Amino acid sequence: MTNNQEPPSGLPTSLEGRAFGKAILLGEHAVVMGAPALVAGLPGCMRARDTGSCERLSVTVKPWGLRAVANLDESIPSRALGALDDTLASAGLSAEDRARNVLVEASIPSRAGLGSSAALAVSVGRLLALLANRHDLQSPARAAELAKGSETVFHGKPSGVDAAAAAYGGIGAFARSLGFSRVEHDKTLHLVVASSGSRPPSHEMVERIYSLSRSDRCARAHLSRLGDLAANGAFLLTRGRLADLGEAMNEAHDLLSRLGASTEALDRLVMECRKGGALGAKLTGAGGGGCIVGLCTKETLPSLLLRLEGQTAWLADFAIEPSVKDRNGNP
Repeated sequence: MTNNQEPPSGLPTSLEGRAFGKAILLGEHAVVMGAPALVAGLPGCMRARDTGSCERLSVTVKPWGLRAVANLDESIPSRALGALDDTLASAGLSAEDRARNVLVEASIPSRAGLGSSAALAVSVGRLLALLANRHDLQSPARAAELAKGSETVFHGKPSGVDAAAAAYGGIGAFARSLGFSRVEHDKTLHLVVASSGSRPPSHEMVERIYSLSRSDRCARAHLSRLGDLAANGAFLLTRGRLADLGEAMNEAHDLLSRLGASTEALDRLVMECRKGGALGAKLTGAGGGGCIVGLCTKETLPSLLLRLEGQTAWLADFAIEPSVKDRNGNP
């Protein structure tokens, strides 16, 4: 499965709200502690379209078999949609503007560590803002801000990296204190993402590793190193040193394994990816299940996909195009 690149700004080009998926290349868990993460916005992952008015905001995501109505019941999707609805109301959208039936096409699985909940909130928020002619809410910064309430329902205390990746796309460095900053690179990144088939207990895994870091000196050292790898990874990417970036991803997976974030299934997929010619491969997200991400070249991509096919519950590849500023400093 190949996904086409979104417009660099992430803004919708028609009457639909668009959002990116997320793969953390370096820095998961360390980002929760305030360190930077190097994150990729996966293009072509979420598109929301309006199908008519209704009593209150409702969303259907066909591939997931999900239908939720804002605050209709106490389910997590309903409460998350209610939080998004409240945020849009606070931003000035009228009850009529928000009472829409929304159909969402998702090309990533839910609950797989790929930022699906943030992408859903960003795409729906962008669509409703577009329908209300609120173009001031379409920017990546505002779109990510609109998703915060929904993400809090899903994840408790989210770092914000999922919403940033969903809204901005491309490759960026994210830190809680600094937000998202795009990382310039002049080479296309070819990424392969494969699912282990199990659902990651993201919130529990984050809490467990955070607690471990407070009592275990080795765990703190591993997290510190993960943060260092992420910070240096942005430098490697800007210099076009993709082989070195791949090696950093390999080291990061080993560190995450020592922290207990990996599983046998994730380790197997990582090894298959490396044997298939990937420059580097690692788990992505909180761990305990979910997906792995591999960095490869255009030449090795076909054979790598062929090697992984049939060994994973879900498989996709993404091409992230170069991001370089022009003479006026604009990306």
